[in-house]
Amino acid sequence: MALITYIDQFLGHVTLNSSSDEDTYKALLPDLLLMEDEHIRPLLGDEFYEEFHELAQIPAALDDDQNRLLQLLQSALANLTMVSYLDIAQVHISGAGVQIVSDQNQKTAFQWQIDDLKRNFSRKGYNGLEKALAFLDSHDTHFTAWATSPAARKYHELFISSATQFSQYYNINNARLTYLALASLVQKTEAFALEPALGSDFFDELKEQLATESLTPENKALVEKYLRPALAHLTMAQAIGELGFSLSGNSLELNVYRPDNSNAKESDPGLQKLLDMKGEQALEDGERFLRRMRKHLNETASATRYATYFSSSAYELPAGPELFSTASSEPIFGAL
Repeated sequence: MALITYIDQFLGHVTLNSSSDEDTYKALLPDLLLMEDEHIRPLLGDEFYEEFHELAQIPAALDDDQNRLLQLLQSALANLTMVSYLDIAQVHISGAGVQIVSDQNQKTAFQWQIDDLKRNFSRKGYNGLEKALAFLDSHDTHFTAWATSPAARKYHELFISSATQFSQYYNINNARLTYLALASLVQKTEAFALEPALGSDFFDELKEQLATESLTPENKALVEKYLRPALAHLTMAQAIGELGFSLSGNSLELNVYRPDNSNAKESDPGLQKLLDMKGEQALEDGERFLRRMRKHLNETASATRYATYFSSSAYELPAGPELFSTASSEPIFGAL
């Protein structure tokens, strides 16, 4: 049984223009179960998913927090189900083959209309998952089975763990789907850019504190002021350089295009040049944050502050002040 058990629950989150009954629910059920298994179970983790799924079968017995979580999950699930269901809904499959609906009263929608609907449902669905994660994270003392699960650890262990967090440093419009498309590059940039700058031991220390939500005050300040902005900008530079994509808030578009009212046309080469410029700017900004972080660490690290970094090969003794300027060829005079 799904987290949405009857059609009225579904209609609380998705509007269907025609009259709907339990036959509609039966038609939606295969996609409903598929989306729940693909998206809701991994988000909650197996143990908490089974626990919460059992509780959700009796909504009247849920407390306020449990009911709010159920509403967030149902909203995400209903919208993602529509994304999955729309393709099959355009045709009628029977023993006579596959037909489309087209008569004097109704006909199948244009492809651009279907695509717009799918983007709309997709945005709502994935952003619903983001809201559910944020709610779980802010109520982790109430949902202890989730807070101690591998799913929660996986959520916390990245330096940037959500679309909302990413958007604080580089605007992706809080789009969960965009963040998911970037997630592998976030991990790659952590390993290739952050770990060498921090040293492996200090990098691992920060990752463990993130995963267990135990960042020290000074490490938290370091992460928020330097690491996350560096990571966000370097990730975007990597993504633009590798993929040449535009941020639509719904997905990564591998081809730069200009949409019109009914289709999508290839853009002029100037847009690719603009993307290249944005990539170069993101790279420059990311590297600037890294340099500032290294300067801060090298100037403040000691045996009692950032001790793991201080004892690593990544630490560099700050350069002392220059006694003489070499910027001018004018003679320098001094008293002996």
